[in-house]
Amino acid sequence: MNAMLADAVILMAIGMATVFTFLLVLTACVTLLTRLTADPAVATAPAKAAATNQPDAAQMAAISSAIAQYRKSR
Repeated sequence: MNAMLADAVILMAIGMATVFTFLLVLTACVTLLTRLTADPAVATAPAKAAATNQPDAAQMAAISSAIAQYRKSR
């Protein structure tokens, strides 16, 4: 019984190491592809909405309308 348990633990360790290695390789590939295909125009574009952080009038109207419809349906 001890030999079977030892074999099971060894097999489990090999499987976990294999999965861990695969995940490391996958993460490295995704990171590499992200860096290779990065669009520099997107990274340098100014963020208009982030500067104000406030919704404009059209967004406020849409939000108010959605809240009113939700309250009416309850």
